[in-house]
Amino acid sequence: MAIQTYQVRVRDIAGNLVALFSGAGRGGAVGELTSLSYRRRLRSVGQFTLYVDGNDDRIPYLKTINGQIEVWRRDPLAGTAWLGTLPAWQRDSFTATTGWYKDFEGFIRAWQRGFTAEGRRVFVCQGRQYNDLLAGETVNYPKGSPQAAKTGLPGVVAAEYVHENIGAGAGLDALGNSRVRLGVTEVVESDTVTAWSGDRGNLNLLDVLGELAEYAPGDFMVVSSAPATFEFRWRGTRWGLDRTPGNLAGNVPCVLSVYNNNVTDVAFGFNALDEANVCYVGGQGQQTDRTYTTRATAAATATNWSRRAVFRDARDTNVAATLAARGDAVLEADRARYSATLRTLQTPATRYGRDWDLGDLVRFTDEDGASTALKVVGVWVSINAEGVENLTPELQEEEV
Repeated sequence: MAIQTYQVRVRDIAGNLVALFSGAGRGGAVGELTSLSYRRRLRSVGQFTLYVDGNDDRIPYLKTINGQIEVWRRDPLAGTAWLGTLPAWQRDSFTATTGWYKDFEGFIRAWQRGFTAEGRRVFVCQGRQYNDLLAGETVNYPKGSPQAAKTGLPGVVAAEYVHENIGAGAGLDALGNSRVRLGVTEVVESDTVTAWSGDRGNLNLLDVLGELAEYAPGDFMVVSSAPATFEFRWRGTRWGLDRTPGNLAGNVPCVLSVYNNNVTDVAFGFNALDEANVCYVGGQGQQTDRTYTTRATAAATATNWSRRAVFRDARDTNVAATLAARGDAVLEADRARYSATLRTLQTPATRYGRDWDLGDLVRFTDEDGASTALKVVGVWVSINAEGVENLTPELQEEEV
């Protein structure tokens, strides 16, 4: 039996609340959703799929392309004290008393009407997380221009790229049409201290921001702070909290393990199939006069056959520190990694939202007793027609 309940709040283009679907996945009663799934993602684009009864009179609102949906969630077994720690954009004026908080938000981008095998009319609404705004534009400036070639702290540079390509500073394209996405602003909540340098003219904006996040390291997401208002938010190091045992922030630890009975469908292992542990970086210059930097990790000499080398072109710079940083970023992105896939189980001590969430660093202990720090880079949430909730974190190894 499902304890969690959900609301799907639907907003029109102007951000006005026009419909509300609720329930725990059991369709039939007026106002209930039939089933729901959504994927929250950092640094990329999540999505949602919503099923409702095909005869519902609110379906026209779900056909509004670029209308917005918000998934609000509550967990009566998690208490309410932790809700006060959520950022303002995840709460409303009733959160403290009702327990509802916003877990997902996105644009309506597709719909379909049809029938089930039993002949029941059904309506399906689909869409994408607000990070889709970043995926839908390029750094539309020539290489070498101030808007394409930048040097600075990663979060600051990321905010500049957003401001100049989809924010208020985006201007017009060659046809005279505005590239500005109304309501978009930029917020750098925290940053890391190593400067980034590069020229990313004509590349996809989301890809460039992903490169900056990998380098920093850091995370970003577009969130809605008010109706039809969107904030690009950057957080240095990671989006969430360090919840590993013994963390310096004093956060309550989260350990996912079959021994704690809070995970199921577990698979784990180690993957060095596509590893890079040596990176040659080529800077400016021609032929034998070209500047080269070589970077490597300890894994390159682990055995007589461990070395895996790659080359990366960096003709936009000749600064030794920048070339080294480019190589190090490649090695971090392409290193061999421990991996784990699992579904979490809701226990009194391990509850989604309260005890672990998107962007958090948690500890996973496998059946061999190996303990690894893993970051929650994404979350799949689904509620089926029987009211059963499934929570599947997407986990990525992160060194601490």
